[in-house]
Amino acid sequence: MRHELPLVAVFTGWYAALREDTPAAYRSAAVLLDNAGMPGLDQGLLPLALACWSIRHDRPIPPADYGPHTPWIRPLLLSDLYAVPDSPPGLLLEAHWALIAHAARQLGEPHVLERARAALAPATTEHAGAASGLLTLGPVSNYL
Repeated sequence: MRHELPLVAVFTGWYAALREDTPAAYRSAAVLLDNAGMPGLDQGLLPLALACWSIRHDRPIPPADYGPHTPWIRPLLLSDLYAVPDSPPGLLLEAHWALIAHAARQLGEPHVLERARAALAPATTEHAGAASGLLTLGPVSNYL
């Protein structure tokens, strides 16, 4: 049981950052991932959370190492929407598709926007990414 204790601090810290919704809070939460025994979770999570914050606050998306989330951020940085793969199933599925919907809207790409909307439609009443307890892009309905 004591081996699971770092997980409590990680998830409660990230949830507190999600509620506070400031870049500083996300940066503080990212420190909790060090030695938490959750390999892979930290790869690109802080930059992804900061990108989500930037989108919700109409700020530029910072260039960074987005790790495994790169395919869904790259279109926002490089206008490469047609190369984006389907998001893998998981707690960040809606966040990935909301990123694509945002980019498609910004770049005037109706075909890609329709693809993202179709993927997001089952989650209309949810917040994109919030199921993870780590980050959010706000209501999915904003991207439909």
